[in-house]
Amino acid sequence: MEQRRQSDERMLLERHEEIERKIPVIGELDRMMSATAAKLSRAVLEKNTDTQAVIRDIQQNQQECDRLIREELVKAGYPEDYLKMHYLCDKCKDTGFVNNVEIVNGERVAGKGNGMCDCLKRLMAEIAAKDLNNSANMPYADFDTFDLDYYRDASNAGMDCYSYMATVKRRCMAYAEKFDGHSSGMLFIGAPGLGKTHLAMAIAKEVIRRGYVAVYGNVIDLLKNLEDEKFGRADAGQDTMGVLMDADLLIIDDLGSEQHTSFNESALYSIINSRINLDKPVIVSTNLTEEELADTYNARILSRIFNVYDKLPFFGRDIRALKAKGARP
Repeated sequence: MEQRRQSDERMLLERHEEIERKIPVIGELDRMMSATAAKLSRAVLEKNTDTQAVIRDIQQNQQECDRLIREELVKAGYPEDYLKMHYLCDKCKDTGFVNNVEIVNGERVAGKGNGMCDCLKRLMAEIAAKDLNNSANMPYADFDTFDLDYYRDASNAGMDCYSYMATVKRRCMAYAEKFDGHSSGMLFIGAPGLGKTHLAMAIAKEVIRRGYVAVYGNVIDLLKNLEDEKFGRADAGQDTMGVLMDADLLIIDDLGSEQHTSFNESALYSIINSRINLDKPVIVSTNLTEEELADTYNARILSRIFNVYDKLPFFGRDIRALKAKGARP
C-alpha cells in the first residue's frame, strides 16, 4: 500500500512537471494558488485581521484559479482532473482503510470491524494465496502446455481417449473463462498421471489472470497447516482456514493421499461444507475411484462431493510415467 501511495505521488509530480513545460500559464496559476495558501496562514496568525473575510476571499481566488487550470487543460487536450491525485482505489485513497461508519436512523455512528478496505483485504488474500500456491511447483501448467498428443491411440472401454480428453480440456477452458466466483465445484477423478493437477492449475492461472483469488493446496499440506495452527505449532498470525474461506476458487489436490484421522476428516468436512454454504467453488482432484472414495470417507463428505460437485473423469495413459521414460507424444 505504501508503494501504491508513493507511486500516486510520483506520477502526480511527473504530470505537474509535464504541464509546467507545455502550458506555462498553468504553472503561474499553480503558484498563485500556493501564494494564496501562504496568505491564509499569515491571516490566521494576525490578531487584528478579519480572518473570516480573508478566508472567503481566498476560497473564491482558489476556486477561480482551479477553474482556469481545468479550462486550460481541456483546451490543450488533457482531462480536466489531470493534475489531481489519481488513486488505484478511490474508496480508500490507497490507504487500505475507509471511514468505519454506518448510518443508523439517519445518523452516522461508528461501524463494526476495523474499517479495512476491500482492496487491502484482496491484497492480503493474494499474498496469502501466493504463499500457498508455491507448493504447487508446476510453473508451466497452463492450457497451452496440456499436450493432447499423449492421449493418442489410447482407449478406455472402447472410448477414444484423445477425443474425450480434448472435450475435457475444452470444458476446463470454458470453466475458467466463465468463472465468476460462484461457479459450480468440480471433482477431477482418475488414475495418477492423467493431467488432473495440470488442468486444475491451468484453471487457477486463468482465474487469477482475470482478477480472482485462487488457492491451490495438496490435501496433505493443507491439513497439516490446519492441524499445526490448531495445536499451536504454527507461526503466530497464520490463518490457513481464513485463506481457504476467502479465496474465490479453492483447489484441493490429491484427495485420498492424506492420513485418515478424526481431525483430518473433520477439517475436510468443514472446508467443503463451509464453502458450499458460502456459494464458493472447490475443485477436488483424486486418484481414487468412486468405490475407493466411498470406502474412505464418511457419508457427509461423500454426499457433498458426489451431489454438489460436477464429476469430470480422466482417462488415458500415465503421462507422468511416459515423460519420466523420455517418451514423446
